[in-house]
Amino acid sequence: MATSRSFAYNTGVPISGTEQVGDIAAGTPDVGYEATGLEWWNGPDEDLGYIICEPVPNETQSTPVKMYLNPNNVGTGNTLYNDNTTVTSTGFSSVIAESRIFGKVMFSVQLELSATSSYIGFGKSDMNINSYVGSPDGKSVGFASSGDIVFGGSYMIAGLPSWGTVGDVIDIAIDSSVPEFWVRVNGGDWNGNPASDPGEGGGGLSIPMSVTDIYPAITVYQAPPNEAQATLVTSPFTLPSFYKYMENYADLRFFRSTDLTEGTFVDIVNSQYSQSFSTGNQAKSYLTTNGIWSNWSGFGSSGFQWMTMTAIGPTTASGIGQNSITMLVNQTGGGMATNTGMYSAGTFPQEYGVPVGGPQIQNNNNGTFTAVFSQPVYNPLVAFASVGNGSLSVPVIVSMPFTPIWSQDTTYQSPTNSTQYTQFTGTEGFNIIRIDGTASSVSFNYTVAESYSTICFGFVDQNI
Repeated sequence: MATSRSFAYNTGVPISGTEQVGDIAAGTPDVGYEATGLEWWNGPDEDLGYIICEPVPNETQSTPVKMYLNPNNVGTGNTLYNDNTTVTSTGFSSVIAESRIFGKVMFSVQLELSATSSYIGFGKSDMNINSYVGSPDGKSVGFASSGDIVFGGSYMIAGLPSWGTVGDVIDIAIDSSVPEFWVRVNGGDWNGNPASDPGEGGGGLSIPMSVTDIYPAITVYQAPPNEAQATLVTSPFTLPSFYKYMENYADLRFFRSTDLTEGTFVDIVNSQYSQSFSTGNQAKSYLTTNGIWSNWSGFGSSGFQWMTMTAIGPTTASGIGQNSITMLVNQTGGGMATNTGMYSAGTFPQEYGVPVGGPQIQNNNNGTFTAVFSQPVYNPLVAFASVGNGSLSVPVIVSMPFTPIWSQDTTYQSPTNSTQYTQFTGTEGFNIIRIDGTASSVSFNYTVAESYSTICFGFVDQNI
């Protein structure tokens, strides 16, 4: 199953439940998407590579997305079909499209069933969707099937071409920079006037409200028990000069590395932003400083948080981790020493982020290890490298049931259920185990002395 998250261009205050980097909100808002008043986008699959998300203000995104009707802005009696491009109505209410109107654009609607007392136009995101487009709330402008332009419940213009027959195509052209608009039916004259032309900027109708937050809007109606139906289409008629078809132009742009390795993440940052970084952490820091979001973590894509060791002696060691959580380790048999990085750290899959450098615990003796955290942590982890060897099997007995996360040359004993155990045995074994749930300490008996293995402690991301 693909793993992805939601994103929005957010110039306001951070939204609870999301991570804010610059003007980008990433995650699921606690209040729900609609309550934020923002347009949200689903990001790429994060199982395939590291993701970079950068802001693209003013909807200048070069890659358009097909326009859809917004399922969160559907008035009573309307039902959406065909991947939210068709509305069928048994009431007298409206539906708003997802795409915000910006620049010189044209959108088109085709009738699938005949309609009367219907309106096609544009409105603000908070227009009254349980009324018609152009209704008295003054937040929408409608081109009526009778051939009238309506705003605030009153006629602006009368006597334009009428529509309502099956197959009719209604085109609406808008220049938000002026701001003016034009309407036509079945490729006829714009605004019913041969001299009107959006491409030449002639004969446009003034938009009588702010255009900073307007979207295509539709009201189709037929007297009960009949239904009315209309679909967003690409017009079969000529697009005005200098205009583009109304599509969804995102405020965000995404890039993805070719896989989940540090090297490909660094490569994509260097190539996209003309940099020369050598590590993922350097690249991540650059992106964050410049308001660009990424899911790179120095702890690997799994988000595992390994402790940074601050002191290692024969019987005691200490470290610090995420949220300034500290740890004190005791080895009853002594024999601890400092190793640079985990032994053969490249044996572990990179997604787990097992430390490749820095001081790590080297163990040379049998004895009981106890790691005590400064506060309870959720799902503590222990990684082991080079437990035993080809001619020596070393059992490790854990005081609490654990779940194996990954292993090589390791077997598991003393099951407590179908997925958990209290013992493993290594013959040049590498593995990661997780103590499920919340714990303040982790303890295990390393039963055989050897030279040598390495051990690191950690936990899952405590901020998720």
